[in-house]
Amino acid sequence: KNAFLSILVMLKKSGGECHSQDRGSRLYCALVRIVLPVGIFALLTGLLWVGDRSLYPRMYYWLLALPALILIILNPLLLRRFSCSSFGLAFIPFAAYMLLSILWSANEDSAVELFKRPFLVVLLYVAVIELGWQRFDLLCRVVKWSGFVAIIAGSYALLRFHYEGGQGRL
Repeated sequence: KNAFLSILVMLKKSGGECHSQDRGSRLYCALVRIVLPVGIFALLTGLLWVGDRSLYPRMYYWLLALPALILIILNPLLLRRFSCSSFGLAFIPFAAYMLLSILWSANEDSAVELFKRPFLVVLLYVAVIELGWQRFDLLCRVVKWSGFVAIIAGSYALLRFHYEGGQGRL
């Protein structure tokens, strides 16, 4: 734990750059610097460019949820950081309420499937919080470029709808 805390201190001092040759820290840095930004970008813009809608959840699992889970395994203190944040404290009663209401519903899903939903939301929050903690500038750039892609995709869809006659749904 102390070694990993020193790695986090080193990352914070170096502005998120990785200088250590330790495998765990290199994996951690690669996840934070490459995979999480790509995952957040894909999550924010994926519905605009993914043709098959069934690929969107898979994209979330592989590009955001799995890397966040690996980050939690590499650094269990991330859950503490999440649970001590004001957002984490607000999410805990909401997740409990959500689980209780799902369990009361006449749903045919198993209990594991029902508990998976709040867990995936926690992984999303952990990924965003960790990227913001380590590389806030990168998180801001990813959100900005996602907005640009959404503007371009929305403009294209609107123009295509207009030139095709504008009948029916957009």
